[in-house]
Amino acid sequence: MKIACLLLAAGSSSRMKGANKLLLEVNGESFVRRTLKEITRVSLSEVVVVTGHEADRVRTEIESLPAKVIFNNNFATGMHSSIRAGLLALESPCDAFFVCLCDQPHFDHQILMMLKNVRERSGIDGIFAPTFAGQKGHPVLISSRFIPEILAHDDGDHGCSYLFKRHPQDVIAVEVDSSGVVIDVDEPADYEALQVIDPVEEFYKKTARLLASSAPFAVATVIEVIGSASARVGSKALFDREGRNVLGWIGGGCAERFVGEESKQAIECGRARTVLADLDDEIFGLGVACGGKMRIFIDPHLPAEQISLPITPKYENEIRSLSGFYGWNIQYQKSMKSPETPEQLLIELSRAAAQTRARNGRSLRIVKGVPAKFKATRPSLLKKVTIVGRTRITEALARHFSLLSYSVRAIGPDLRSSDYPSNVECRCLDGGYDEVSFREGEVVVIASHTSQDREIVRRALEARASHVAMVGSLKRSKEVLEHLGLIDQVVEEPLFIPAGLDIDAKNPDEIALSIVAEVAALKESAP
Repeated sequence: MKIACLLLAAGSSSRMKGANKLLLEVNGESFVRRTLKEITRVSLSEVVVVTGHEADRVRTEIESLPAKVIFNNNFATGMHSSIRAGLLALESPCDAFFVCLCDQPHFDHQILMMLKNVRERSGIDGIFAPTFAGQKGHPVLISSRFIPEILAHDDGDHGCSYLFKRHPQDVIAVEVDSSGVVIDVDEPADYEALQVIDPVEEFYKKTARLLASSAPFAVATVIEVIGSASARVGSKALFDREGRNVLGWIGGGCAERFVGEESKQAIECGRARTVLADLDDEIFGLGVACGGKMRIFIDPHLPAEQISLPITPKYENEIRSLSGFYGWNIQYQKSMKSPETPEQLLIELSRAAAQTRARNGRSLRIVKGVPAKFKATRPSLLKKVTIVGRTRITEALARHFSLLSYSVRAIGPDLRSSDYPSNVECRCLDGGYDEVSFREGEVVVIASHTSQDREIVRRALEARASHVAMVGSLKRSKEVLEHLGLIDQVVEEPLFIPAGLDIDAKNPDEIALSIVAEVAALKESAP
């Protein structure tokens, strides 16, 4: 599919009191150059820039960028003449074309990609316009079937607004979360307002837009500066999948190229990393001697992970809710058998995650190399669970056990019932965990992450809980086994440390899934 783009840069900026707004700067670049740079980040068949007022100055501003620049002799008659001139300058037929303006300070190439993707997915041969809060904006994507009508239309009209009026049935409004599609600069007051934009707010707005677009990107943050460097601790920048700086500041040109390449690699492997930018050595460093070093943390953000599941109409709402917490994009497989119970659903979810990530899905207490040998343990006799601690993991555990219709009790300091499902009994501890007691036959999951973990595990086992699981590292697990005198012993107790299955859990809800699926699997296998 061939998509072209017309960038209209011919206006006289009549309301700007003598200033050419296309040449005014926003974030260190002129409007026209910044807009064209954003456009060239999208795969397009052609880009034509239509100039008019102060054409030589505009051309000079963008001459290093890949685009065809033409002059519209009739630019004074209005925007429509520039659209006509741009269409006549296209060198080859296209399926559709964008009309972009130069006076939008928040113009973002992600909007072009979104409109393009919506058109491709829908198969509709119409006019696609972004909207924010019900207001139509720019850029717009227009099917080439309207080109003859545009060329035949008299100049003087405001752009292609007449197409919207003549063909309302062909106009597809695409709702976006960015007000930038409806914000432009027409008067000096509009431009002055741009100068007080909070850079921190703009950074996080841009991050939110990237997340919404599902485009992979990385956040680079300076966490340490040694000696002299142009950036400071806390300086941040966003890099796209090609390692290009999207927004922010991480240091000078050499540092930015280095961090860009590291960000690209972090995105490719899907793992965060900490890197050292050596600015102090012209030979073994980055090629310049600024006198310092920067340690930078790079955190990649990738599109939602695709996980294959059986078709499960019975649990469609539950899957939609859980996959949102996990950050998954669920793909249903007709050839797979659908789970019949909530326990089977969570087991299938954990298996699907393990298979996608090439993990074995076995109990972590086996695969982590814990210094003890665990024997088969009795399954849970009661559908009761006590969750000890107050973290995002305990909240996620409560959601998952509630799905299994367990009677859930949450115990910990400063518990807020609003953080838990309404059917969860929350008990807020005034003192320490010494006052916690357990019930015979129940499931106990310990996620207090305190020095009291060892004693809580011991008391749960003494109370003959049917399943005692502790959330923690291998080091923490060894400490508990040593405290219980179980190092290098055959363990017949229903003890699960570290808790959960090996699914390479990446967030609190995935950790909860691995733990609850472990409980469910034991219960399903019970005679």
